[in-house]
Amino acid sequence: MLNEMLRRDRESSAMAPWWVLLKAKKFQMRQLLVCGLLSCLAFAAPAEVMSPAQLHFLEVNAAEPEATQSWRRGVYIWDSRALLNPATRTDELSRLDRTGIQRLYIGLSAEQLAQPEVVRTLDAVAITLRKRGFEPVLLLGDPDWMAPEHRASLIAIISKLKSVSFSALHLDLEVEQRGWPVPAKHVREWLDTLKHVAAASRWPVEISSHYRWFTEEMGGFPCAPCELPSIGVSKVSLMIYTRSAERSAQLTEKIAQRWPAVRFRLAQSIEPQLAPEETWGGAAQALLQEQDSFWRARLQPLAVEGIDWQEWEYYPTGQQL
Repeated sequence: MLNEMLRRDRESSAMAPWWVLLKAKKFQMRQLLVCGLLSCLAFAAPAEVMSPAQLHFLEVNAAEPEATQSWRRGVYIWDSRALLNPATRTDELSRLDRTGIQRLYIGLSAEQLAQPEVVRTLDAVAITLRKRGFEPVLLLGDPDWMAPEHRASLIAIISKLKSVSFSALHLDLEVEQRGWPVPAKHVREWLDTLKHVAAASRWPVEISSHYRWFTEEMGGFPCAPCELPSIGVSKVSLMIYTRSAERSAQLTEKIAQRWPAVRFRLAQSIEPQLAPEETWGGAAQALLQEQDSFWRARLQPLAVEGIDWQEWEYYPTGQQL
């Protein structure tokens, strides 16, 4: 099941063995998202009117200075079945409306990819989401794609879906997934893969990454933040998984100041499988929104563009304590 896919690396870079023990499981779960033929479930006609919640969001933001409108909340939707299925889509959109989230990172399962007419139906999905005030982003991730011999598989998916009106392509390619300790060769292959993807993609290319590759120049390794702007990666979501809002803000501030040519977002976890000090799992939506305001005040002046929550399955829409 998609809701069992591997958790991200821990906030501390000292937890390297955790990656080694769970590497096989992470690969298996990623395969569910990227293998198979390219297609998805049928999608009903686009809605013509924005929801009240989205209209309210637009009214509120219309009064804000233009610079502050660049801050956007996002969420990873690895299991997008409820969103793409016509029978459940309305309820799922209503739930999303209530959160104030704007960026939707949409993953596709093997079953969805195996349906016919993927381009037409996915484009209908993207159009519908835009009309409701959302920003649809294609989410893909498989560690094998970082190896040169498997890179063509990723390029083929991008080529197949190139006419779909996604706002961006977001790659969850974490170099640590290929084994720990990470050899310099794997970092080089990661960056080379991103370069090939950027050349093939009609959408802006974004990535998720553990923050370790941006805190300092690591001797003996290629400098990822030095290369990313020139190879065509437009944005990085920094995975800083900690329940301490102050700690994540400090790290993001330091990274944004050190690498001003790179556009950043902050990624946080609400996954219950992680240790309590690494996740906001179980927090009420009001608390997450309070933290969002805290990060926005601290990070938006440094051109950090928003917060991304991992993942939608666990995002609170009720009244958790």
